[in-house]
Amino acid sequence: MRARCRSSGEDYNLVTQNVKASFDVELLESFRSLRLRKDVADVTEGQIITEIKALLAKVKNDDLPDIKALFDKELVMDLAETDVDAHILAYSQKFKQVVLEHGLEDFFAGDDGEREKCKRLVSCLAPLVLKADVKPAVRWTNKTAKSMQKVYTLVYDKAVAHDRHFQQNKRQRMMAKVKDKSKDSSASAKSGRAGKAAAQPKKTGAT
Repeated sequence: MRARCRSSGEDYNLVTQNVKASFDVELLESFRSLRLRKDVADVTEGQIITEIKALLAKVKNDDLPDIKALFDKELVMDLAETDVDAHILAYSQKFKQVVLEHGLEDFFAGDDGEREKCKRLVSCLAPLVLKADVKPAVRWTNKTAKSMQKVYTLVYDKAVAHDRHFQQNKRQRMMAKVKDKSKDSSASAKSGRAGKAAAQPKKTGAT
């Protein structure tokens, strides 16, 4: 708001109203008596804002959804996207979107929250072969991957390796099919020539 007033030339004090003045008189009286336990004259803007934020946080925490079920439902990797960079980045972005849409920023705050983020990110990975590769790596072989950035890097590297392996197998299957088709064509041609030779009447000697 201050930035807008600076750019527009408006007086910040004229276009805004302080929190204390915006309160209903009776509500402010109850609020200061029951929550702040101070005289109205001694209640500051900062105290009111801090208390309101605490109340809102408590309401959110008391009404938290089933986190695991929520992410299992909404955090889905788009396997239709064939570009590894794109679908891993989109997956991470989707995670952030779910957190913001459901007001879970406080739930994922701090070191414990960061670890929970990593846990949820790994638990919803797809396909299952990628998840099966990443999960033990986080737990045993790459124990430093306890931040979103490090888990993202680990998931990306594993996904690239899986994609490379998949593409190699795909090429090998295609080459095998081409070889089989070539063999079938060759065998068919030989069979055709043999059939024609058998069908031709044998020449007899001159009498």
